[in-house]
Amino acid sequence: MNRLIFVLISIIAISISVQAQINTLKYSDVDSLFSSNSMVNNMKALNLLKSKYISDTIKSDYWIKYSLACYNSYKYTEAFNSIDKAIYIDNKNSHAYFEKAKLIMDIKNNISEAINLLNIAIKYNKNGEFYFYRGIYHQMSDSISKAISDYDNAAQLDFEHQGLFRNYSILLLKSDLPEKALVYINKGIELNTEIPDNYKTRGEIYTLLVEPEKACADFEKARLKGYRKSIDFAEIICSTNYSKNKFSSTGQILLKLEKYNFAIKAFDKAIELEKDSSRHYLNRGFCFFKLGNYKNAEQDYLKALALPESSTDMLYDNLSLLYFEQNNFEKSLEYSAKRIKINPGNFVAYIDRGLSYRKLKKYKQAEKDFDTSLKIKPDFFRALGYRAFLFLELRQYQKSYDDASRAIKINPEYGYASLVLAQAKQMLNIPDFCIDYYNAKKYGEEKEAEKGINEFCK
Repeated sequence: MNRLIFVLISIIAISISVQAQINTLKYSDVDSLFSSNSMVNNMKALNLLKSKYISDTIKSDYWIKYSLACYNSYKYTEAFNSIDKAIYIDNKNSHAYFEKAKLIMDIKNNISEAINLLNIAIKYNKNGEFYFYRGIYHQMSDSISKAISDYDNAAQLDFEHQGLFRNYSILLLKSDLPEKALVYINKGIELNTEIPDNYKTRGEIYTLLVEPEKACADFEKARLKGYRKSIDFAEIICSTNYSKNKFSSTGQILLKLEKYNFAIKAFDKAIELEKDSSRHYLNRGFCFFKLGNYKNAEQDYLKALALPESSTDMLYDNLSLLYFEQNNFEKSLEYSAKRIKINPGNFVAYIDRGLSYRKLKKYKQAEKDFDTSLKIKPDFFRALGYRAFLFLELRQYQKSYDDASRAIKINPEYGYASLVLAQAKQMLNIPDFCIDYYNAKKYGEEKEAEKGINEFCK
């Protein structure tokens, strides 16, 4: 019995496939006219449908062709009426829903409706092209995970298209999956070796894979094939100024892109070539710091300090921030003090040390450092914001209000000052403090501002 059912299903599947091939062959003369992109030939196709194939008006596929002919003739109302007839005649014709989805996008630019139509098409026929188009529409609506899933389904169904391979590889690259991205961009290049964008994309993939020589070769190929836009990666990695150690310049690019795990691999290779370069340890340490790997960050910073020609000012700054982040305020204070000693005119170093003093409840020293920072740079709004919070902590609410107000006057988008101002106003019984909480939330202090809004502004 089961075998009989299997045989019947197989026969049905074969008959559907054969019927699809018959339909394709049947309208081959019409399709050939469509493919010429000529208005004259499109009118000939429309006349063929009205004459040679007029007996097919009871068939869904006929109205799909008729709809396309109307669309090519800019008869959009007739195009929609025709595709709706196709669906009415056969409400399980997947290609009818697919063609209507494209019409909806091309004429009405309605992404959600187009996606819904493709959902129905895929329900009746898991076609690679349908997944590809739905992936495009998901990508356009910033549903990146859904787009990736659709592109993957299209690829698994052996759908081959330049747009699929390039789009999929770009999304995989953005998702930090360069190995998989490389597989699909290579497929795109195999399909057509003359598309410059594919080489540019592969160059970016090789950059993430920390293979700068291959990246530079592909960036050059992209240019030779006609790519005319600026390629920032190429200008930095492939410049003759960086020819000695391309791993270092690759790491710097990846660091700027906040691809810290990949940047660490680049600086590992840079260090293999130049073991005594403090710059590589500094950069790798910063990547570790951004990833929360404080132990390795500390080791790299201290290693960099021990090497000749180290960037002492920057390393003291990074170590101060590193220890502050770990609540080791004594150590943080030590390195910010060292930074001040080598450059007493550095107004930023004073607020770093002042913050450590405040955390250690050494309020007079903290206030003095904030004051010094402002003497050097009177419009330094961050120093005003931090001093405003210090005054708030010391219950000197009017001073806090004044400093926070000055900071906002200098920089209206300084969310931290708005947060402090809201709290100072509350303590001074100034009623419009909720405005400041909302400004704080708008300009980056979302978590703390939300607490105030929930508690006092609802």
